[in-house]
Amino acid sequence: DTLKRVMWRLQEKGLTDRVLMHELRRALMYECGTDERTIKRHIAKILELGWLKRKSRHLLYMTEEFKNGAHF
Repeated sequence: DTLKRVMWRLQEKGLTDRVLMHELRRALMYECGTDERTIKRHIAKILELGWLKRKSRHLLYMTEEFKNGAHF
Protein backbone atom coordinates (compact mmCIF):
# COMPACT_ATOMS: atom_id res chain seq x y z
CA ASP A 1 0.00 0.00 0.00
CA THR A 2 1.29 3.45 -0.92
CA LEU A 3 0.62 5.02 2.48
CA LYS A 4 2.55 2.29 4.28
CA ARG A 5 5.51 2.83 1.94
CA VAL A 6 5.38 6.55 2.76
CA MET A 7 5.40 5.86 6.48
CA TRP A 8 8.23 3.33 6.10
CA ARG A 9 10.19 5.95 4.18
CA LEU A 10 9.76 8.36 7.11
CA GLN A 11 10.86 5.66 9.55
CA GLU A 12 13.91 4.84 7.39
CA LYS A 13 14.95 8.47 7.67
CA GLY A 14 14.84 8.11 11.45
CA LEU A 15 11.67 10.16 11.75
CA THR A 16 10.07 7.92 14.34
CA ASP A 17 8.79 10.70 16.53
CA ARG A 18 8.58 14.20 15.12
CA VAL A 19 7.69 14.68 11.46
CA LEU A 20 7.73 18.04 9.73
CA MET A 21 5.07 18.60 7.11
CA HIS A 22 7.62 19.22 4.36
CA GLU A 23 9.25 15.83 5.12
CA LEU A 24 5.88 14.11 4.81
CA ARG A 25 5.13 15.92 1.56
CA ARG A 26 8.56 14.97 0.19
CA ALA A 27 7.97 11.28 1.00
CA LEU A 28 4.50 11.43 -0.57
CA MET A 29 5.86 13.07 -3.73
CA TYR A 30 8.48 10.34 -4.04
CA GLU A 31 5.93 7.52 -3.68
CA CYS A 32 2.86 9.06 -5.33
CA GLY A 33 3.97 11.80 -7.69
CA THR A 34 3.61 15.55 -7.44
CA ASP A 35 -0.14 16.09 -7.77
CA GLU A 36 -1.08 18.45 -4.92
CA ARG A 37 -4.60 17.02 -4.57
CA THR A 38 -3.20 13.51 -4.20
CA ILE A 39 -0.73 14.64 -1.56
CA LYS A 40 -3.45 16.43 0.43
CA ARG A 41 -5.73 13.38 0.19
CA HIS A 42 -2.98 11.06 1.46
CA ILE A 43 -2.10 13.38 4.34
CA ALA A 44 -5.76 13.49 5.34
CA LYS A 45 -5.92 9.68 5.20
CA ILE A 46 -2.76 9.26 7.30
CA LEU A 47 -4.23 11.60 9.92
CA GLU A 48 -7.59 9.78 9.76
CA LEU A 49 -5.90 6.40 10.28
CA GLY A 50 -4.22 7.84 13.36
CA TRP A 51 -0.68 7.10 12.19
CA LEU A 52 0.26 10.75 12.71
CA LYS A 53 -1.20 13.38 14.99
CA ARG A 54 -0.93 17.09 14.25
CA LYS A 55 0.79 19.21 16.90
CA SER A 56 0.84 22.40 14.87
CA ARG A 57 0.41 23.45 11.26
CA HIS A 58 3.87 22.20 10.27
CA LEU A 59 4.62 19.60 12.94
CA LEU A 60 3.25 16.07 13.24
CA TYR A 61 4.05 13.19 15.60
CA MET A 62 3.93 9.46 14.95
CA THR A 63 1.51 7.78 17.31
CA GLU A 64 2.60 5.01 19.67
CA GLU A 65 0.34 2.58 17.80
CA PHE A 66 2.17 3.24 14.55
CA LYS A 67 5.62 3.08 16.16
CA ASN A 68 4.69 -0.24 17.80
CA GLY A 69 3.63 -1.76 14.48
CA ALA A 70 -0.16 -1.82 15.00
CA HIS A 71 -0.65 -0.78 11.35
CA PHE A 72 0.71 -4.05 9.92
